Amino acid sequence: MTEPDDSKHVRRKFLFVNLFVTLFILLLVGLPDIGFCKTLTRSCNGAEMIKYEINGKKYTHTEPFKYKGRGTSKGTVPSPGKARRRACQAAAEQAAHAANRDRLLAKVCEKNPNCNGRILFIGGIGRSKGEQKTHGAPSSYGLDEFRCQNGRLYHIPICGNGKKEGLEECDNGANNSDTISNACRTDCTRADCGDGVIDSGEQCDDGIENHDEIPGACRTNCKQAYCGDGVIEYDKGERCDDGNNDPNDGCYQCQEE
Repeated sequence: MTEPDDSKHVRRKFLFVNLFVTLFILLLVGLPDIGFCKTLTRSCNGAEMIKYEINGKKYTHTEPFKYKGRGTSKGTVPSPGKARRRACQAAAEQAAHAANRDRLLAKVCEKNPNCNGRILFIGGIGRSKGEQKTHGAPSSYGLDEFRCQNGRLYHIPICGNGKKEGLEECDNGANNSDTISNACRTDCTRADCGDGVIDSGEQCDDGIENHDEIPGACRTNCKQAYCGDGVIEYDKGERCDDGNNDPNDGCYQCQEE
């Protein structure tokens, strides 16, 4: 007697369900660290980095890995690789945000005391143990030239930034002035005779109008016109001025003898 078709169908369905349940149990037993609908978390360290070029050769300097990022992966079978990549990306972004151009170039100049170069990349890098996966953030500087001189980063002097640099005689930033006595001037030179401002020790200062041959003019040493300066000041009663105070040469104290 043959088995009814309905019974065969029920038995096949029962066997299929049993097979599926068995395979699922084996999967759970074989992968106890992943589980079902689990979230995996991984961490990764990050560091500031700079890539640069000197004389056609490319170099990379990486600071210590001190930034830490975390990444997750969710799902029935979460991916450790995906969680780790996300963690390294987060660490790289932290490091890139903290990356400082001058601080990194100072390290470069310690290695290359006298050179001209250009920046290829400034940002962050993330590193995971073992796999060494790295992710960098894009540079916001582009191609940027730099110069190292005597082991230090050379800055083109910028008058008015409050730092005495290059050939500047002084720089007091916002306090630089061309009208205040004794101030550092706006071209970063010290207050001096001829700048048009009367400073300490000066009797007068008319700037470019200071003159040693015009009667009554402020002299180029920033003194008022005086007897003995070689210019006759008739309005001051001088009748002669031979530039000295010799009593025996026919002109003494600006009077003829």
